[in-house]
Amino acid sequence: MNEIYSVQEYRDQSIIEEKRENKDYKIKIAYIADDENMVAILVDGHHSFEAAIIDGVDPEIEIVESEFKSLEDYVIAFNELSNPVNIYNGKELW
Repeated sequence: MNEIYSVQEYRDQSIIEEKRENKDYKIKIAYIADDENMVAILVDGHHSFEAAIIDGVDPEIEIVESEFKSLEDYVIAFNELSNPVNIYNGKELW
């Protein structure tokens, strides 16, 4: 699954190091409808994802129900990036 998007930009390196030490690679994704497509968004585990990438392992993905009604609600809630980016390659969704 290489199509997961996020609007959270900031990462704390000390938290990433802690995740690496504990081998905590768990992330939570939810699906939100965007027009006619379902988009996977990273709702929790941004630091764990970075730790997994650095350590060369796949993150452990848990699918959860979204608390957001739309992709726009998700973007507004985090108030960081206006356009979700793919966490694997940095490409913008819109």
